[in-house]
Amino acid sequence: MMESVKKRSLTLIEVLVALGVASVLLSFLFPYLIDVIRFKKNLGKEQVRIFSKAHVQARLGGILAKAKKRTFKTEESKKVPLELTFAFNNKADFEEGFGDQATAHLFFSRENLVLRVEGEGKKEREEILMEGIKEAKFIFSYATNQGKLEKIDRWDRDDLPLFFLLELTFPSSEKETFYFRLNSSNRLKFVPK
Repeated sequence: MMESVKKRSLTLIEVLVALGVASVLLSFLFPYLIDVIRFKKNLGKEQVRIFSKAHVQARLGGILAKAKKRTFKTEESKKVPLELTFAFNNKADFEEGFGDQATAHLFFSRENLVLRVEGEGKKEREEILMEGIKEAKFIFSYATNQGKLEKIDRWDRDDLPLFFLLELTFPSSEKETFYFRLNSSNRLKFVPK
């Protein structure tokens, strides 16, 4: 004859004790879980910002290295308070209408740093280089006849500046400055005393 085996089930007290132990363990682990989530979120934001900065430096560095004299100037308009305009040789761009001579317009609009490139036949394209900017400032450095380095915020000379500095201010009041060396005939000269 077969004996029936009775299965034992959990009592209510055993279930409550197990839930109590699990809740105590989770209460110890919960702050660490929150810290890990915050860290991951901040790491993602910082990574995006670092890549964005590298993109601005590389994109503008490549274009400014090919800037032409007598075309490099700042302009003011109704649309944007200050715009840097210059012609450059765009041989690296294989898109039709942009592969030879082009004109670049760098400006700050609606919390964005924008680069607009005009090609042949009124073709143009806009690229947002960086978002979330409170203010953008252009600084141009040039060498005086006395061998000193001067800085101004507008450029309307025939030659290229020695350096172009792009200073961006973010809503957190943090500033980031990008430095670009241009192919200028304006050079610093050592003047002995």
